[in-house]
Amino acid sequence: PVVVIESSSVSTQLGDAHILGDYDEAGADTAQILADAIGGKGQIAVIDVKESGLAGCMQVFDQYPEIEVVAHLSLGNSDYETIKNAAQQWLADYPGLAGVWTSNGLVSQGVLDVLAPYGIPVAEARDGGMTVYMSDGALLCTTVDMGTDYGIAAMQTMDQLLQGKSLADP
Repeated sequence: PVVVIESSSVSTQLGDAHILGDYDEAGADTAQILADAIGGKGQIAVIDVKESGLAGCMQVFDQYPEIEVVAHLSLGNSDYETIKNAAQQWLADYPGLAGVWTSNGLVSQGVLDVLAPYGIPVAEARDGGMTVYMSDGALLCTTVDMGTDYGIAAMQTMDQLLQGKSLADP
């Protein structure tokens, strides 16, 4: 049996099962961390790549009337220079920028490279690892990891397949 974990480059017709993560849940989790870090108020920017985690993130921010999304950049793929330029522009346009929510590591890196010296928190939803970047005790970046969940789901799925069970069986 072949179990494919989190791959958009592998056809769903290949492999016996595909394990995919819930990016909206990760988006909501990191948005909540950011909302808490900025005290539930302030101007924020949002960068998403292919809308990954965006729905969950916006559901959380919509619960905070004093959080204002002043900038939203939606990209088809991660482009470091575009992201870095956007973050520099946000510093000029929104001097009171309280935080940034992003959807993956390269995006976060571009934003952090610009905003870290200013202590502006960045929240990242991705499938990689729970990481918290701190500067002088202040939250700079947090990410939510679904990697362990993927591994557990893949092992359970492989076990079912090896036992000859249908994936619909409990």
